[in-house]
Amino acid sequence: MNERDEMKTIIWDLYKDVYGVRPRGFDFESMTLEDLKEWFDRLVVELEAVQKEEEEIDAVAVADFKEVVRKTIDLGAGDEKTALRWMTYGVNDISHWLWQHGILFTDYGSALEKQLLEEVAS
Repeated sequence: MNERDEMKTIIWDLYKDVYGVRPRGFDFESMTLEDLKEWFDRLVVELEAVQKEEEEIDAVAVADFKEVVRKTIDLGAGDEKTALRWMTYGVNDISHWLWQHGILFTDYGSALEKQLLEEVAS
């Protein structure tokens, strides 16, 4: 594979990371290697912005979830473990429940999923 073909393949994947779909309607064959490199550079900047925005969204979701846990404790649960037990009462799919709260793919959500699944198993 030559450098130009390799750059097209990288752009193909990078574009999907940024926009969620593969690039369509672009005339790759008429683009020079320099055109492809410039497009790659723009996509890298756009990907960094998307990742930053996703991190901010995740941080808000985790803070919101922790606030719900705190309010559940204040309502009488007494501690986090009990609050989480109350909050997950009747939940059949912990992963989906965490996804609904927007925290499944965060570090906090992954750790909480493991904790909750271990408690169910024991």
